[in-house]
Amino acid sequence: MLENEIKALKDEVVALRGVVSDLIGAINKAPTTTIENKEKATGKKADEKETPKNDGVTIEDLQEICTKIVRSDRSKRDAVKEVIGRYDGATNLTKVNVSDFASLAKDLEDLL
Repeated sequence: MLENEIKALKDEVVALRGVVSDLIGAINKAPTTTIENKEKATGKKADEKETPKNDGVTIEDLQEICTKIVRSDRSKRDAVKEVIGRYDGATNLTKVNVSDFASLAKDLEDLL
């Protein structure tokens, strides 16, 4: 009885080795995407940072406005967060939709 169980386990190990071997072969045959290929396809360097723009307002502009507000009056920190939160419940500027940048900038400037 024990010998039959050991034989069954050996057969399962052999079958699993075959599956693993097939998977490794498939991985090795799969095309790889390199940074150079992506750069050729997009025409941009991998380290280039894309800055989303909307009506001339960038996320850097919004960060600058927020910084000015808070530096001038630290008590307005929560007000800045509340204004940002009006835009689809965003918790920070990176979660605000790019199409809302111009109106957010206007709302933030009202706090100045």
